[in-house]
Amino acid sequence: MNDVELLHVMRGDHIESVHRGSLAIFGQSGKLIHALGEPIQPVWLRSIAKPFQAGYVVESGTAERFAITQEELAVMCGSHGGTARAGRADARRTGTHWRIRG
Repeated sequence: MNDVELLHVMRGDHIESVHRGSLAIFGQSGKLIHALGEPIQPVWLRSIAKPFQAGYVVESGTAERFAITQEELAVMCGSHGGTARAGRADARRTGTHWRIRG
């Protein structure tokens, strides 16, 4: 993979972490306009799909039908590590339990 440095997270004057990847910008016609790294490669959706999935919850009327709050929609869209705040929003609807650490 020919990824490149896309972002440096700074802590004061020091680089704390470096995020690498590839970037592709396509025009309306589908033509590649600009690229960094390797623009044509397999992509695994993982967390990036969450906002699109949550969007369908709203578009389909499911959010209204089940009175899903803005906080709950935010939890659906975000990547979180089972934090207490996210857990409270999840547990109200799904009956889930707190994350088990092992």
